[in-house]
Amino acid sequence: MALVNDRAVFDISVKGENTGKVYAGKFVMKLFLSLKDRSKAAVEFSKLNEGNTQDEEMTYLNKIISEYQLLAEESPEWFSKGKILDLEDFSPLVSLKEELEKCLTEYSAKIDK
Repeated sequence: MALVNDRAVFDISVKGENTGKVYAGKFVMKLFLSLKDRSKAAVEFSKLNEGNTQDEEMTYLNKIISEYQLLAEESPEWFSKGKILDLEDFSPLVSLKEELEKCLTEYSAKIDK
């Protein structure tokens, strides 16, 4: 994990909890969404979550997907917009969120000095 030009740069490798498939790859992600991107994420979230009133886990994952797709400047193929919704495992998204949160914590410590 590293911060490069205010971007989070890290690799993940996680085994899927359902399929046993290994999801690996390098991510380069913006740390924050612009107002324009936040608006785009909100629109995408509403599409992904349409009709979902009960499943809190899917609401949470849809939020991650809608935001992280816009934060990602470089990502593995399995995270591409055309393939992300075909995942049968949640663990890659959870691992991605954990790594990005580590980078945000490091960034916050850096700017607080």
